[in-house]
Amino acid sequence: MGENRGVDEMLEGDEPKRAKKPCKCGSTEHSRSSAKTCPKYNARKSQKAKVEGAKERTSTTKIGFNRFLAEPELAPIVDNAVKTMAYISFEACRLANAYILHLLGEGLPIPPLDSNRFMRLPFQAVIRTSNPLVPKQTSNALLNQVRDQIYAPCRPQGMEWMDGAGLGQVISNTAREYATNAQNHVVTNLPKRLWRWVSWKLEKRLQFLEHQTIRSLASFIVDALKANKIPSIPDTIRDIQDPEHRIDAEIWFCNVFQKAKTIILEDRSLAEDNVKGSWWSYLRPLWRILRTFEKNNRDDAEARRTTRRQGRGLRLFSLLPLTAFHRRFILIDTDTLYTFFGRINWMGIGRPTLADFGKCAEDWWRMGFRLERVVTQTRRFGFSIATDGTNVSVHLKKEVAEWDGVNRIFFAQYTATREDKPFHALRRNGTRRPALRGREKNEKHGSRAETCRICFEAFRPLAVPTSPASKTTSCIS
Repeated sequence: MGENRGVDEMLEGDEPKRAKKPCKCGSTEHSRSSAKTCPKYNARKSQKAKVEGAKERTSTTKIGFNRFLAEPELAPIVDNAVKTMAYISFEACRLANAYILHLLGEGLPIPPLDSNRFMRLPFQAVIRTSNPLVPKQTSNALLNQVRDQIYAPCRPQGMEWMDGAGLGQVISNTAREYATNAQNHVVTNLPKRLWRWVSWKLEKRLQFLEHQTIRSLASFIVDALKANKIPSIPDTIRDIQDPEHRIDAEIWFCNVFQKAKTIILEDRSLAEDNVKGSWWSYLRPLWRILRTFEKNNRDDAEARRTTRRQGRGLRLFSLLPLTAFHRRFILIDTDTLYTFFGRINWMGIGRPTLADFGKCAEDWWRMGFRLERVVTQTRRFGFSIATDGTNVSVHLKKEVAEWDGVNRIFFAQYTATREDKPFHALRRNGTRRPALRGREKNEKHGSRAETCRICFEAFRPLAVPTSPASKTTSCIS
């Protein structure tokens, strides 16, 4: 009881309630002037150059780092940040996995793991203080305990923790990307792991069925779980000739579905939208599947070797994604660039405030990088790049014009066809592609690019002309 009480107190102290920071206007309903309800509304840097009312889409262009760099003094700063983040990301993702496994093993609830409330903490927990052998303490006491008692003993003895000075914004960006990767990891792999668990349960009992039949039954169960409905008995089971085998297959099929629904998923829906909404709550089902694989993977592998059964077997996996130890792309936005310029003494210009730096963000970006090599007349700079010190992915914005429902030869978009007037496809040059072939096609339709008056009259109820009717001509006049 004393241990449980201590854990509960520790969990309660992990997320202290903080007073909401008031905005510059004095309101406590929002904390930033970038909120549209703020009387002192100040748009974000990425939105300032955007034309009001215009829709934009983001595109990415690739370029070499040395070719894109304009200020050589930024090269060692960026290279050091990339190397440091390779170490920090490598350790943070493993600490996060150890923390989740500890919570699941102790039967403790999993808190929300989004980037705003948790995901930044593992990255902070693996950087050092002024003493390189002492890691930084975070606001999550249990995470600190897992790091000191579980993760730290696995590191090489005497290994120093990484220095995260000047990389606060880079760490925040990396933590946000890792939270997105973790969400995609769970959404993508949970149905696959559950399918493997279901197929293993079926083939362990229904050994008289063929391998392809087992796979189809497993897919049938997983599809029913995604649709959140009770499956009917498939025809592959009803077609079994032996009555005993057929009854056994029906009973075991329903039993495996019920176990997957109630024991593994705990009556949660497997629909993709539900998993995305609270992906951290599906880590426990993944953990149950992982424990089953850990107990039976060796015996299953030996049985597959001796019986020559097909399939990949019960392969182990990680609950959260693990990053490899290599150079990783880091996201550099305007706030990060402000920090990098500060480390080279602002190129001798003098230190501006962050607000002044944001107002002249494009000028500072052009001093650091050659934007003219990626910006075009239709694509403007998106005020962020991703680089590993060798290559650069530049984020650009392009305005997307809204479609008014009329194509360039004055016909409204439609998909239905009329029984008496079949729809003719359009050529790239604007003419209609006739349904007739050969000489008859050439006699009826000319090769001119103008709209055929007869076709136009046939589809008049669906057409929306925007130019004088005198421009239309007939193909058979």
